[in-house]
Amino acid sequence: MQWDDSKNTGFSGADPWIPVGKSYKSINVETALKDKNSIFYHYKKLIKLRKEYDVISYGSFKIILENHDKVLAYTRKLENTELVILNNFYSENTEVIWDESVTFDNSKILLSNYSDSINLQKKIILRPYESVVYILEK
Repeated sequence: MQWDDSKNTGFSGADPWIPVGKSYKSINVETALKDKNSIFYHYKKLIKLRKEYDVISYGSFKIILENHDKVLAYTRKLENTELVILNNFYSENTEVIWDESVTFDNSKILLSNYSDSINLQKKIILRPYESVVYILEK
């Protein structure tokens, strides 16, 4: 674990038998705790959502947009709650265009790794590594 940017990443004063990662000056626990947009805090939000929404743990799972070559998209459904999750795992923008039969009434963003993600609509441009969770309540 890279705890901080000190020698041996703050783990020990002794020389480690496994070399320290080259990124330890910028990627470490101390730095993450100072940045409210870090992966650490994103995971905290994910854990909180899992506790608040049973659909995440118990809802049915269905892959959508199966033929999209850059987006992993799926739904989780339980009773009157549905989540739509879109994930762009690539370093460039990618476009998602929904079929005309799909509607997104009463949708809102539950979580995103960008602060300004757009609401669910017929055409969405996902930015590099953008991941968005939408909730549709019926």
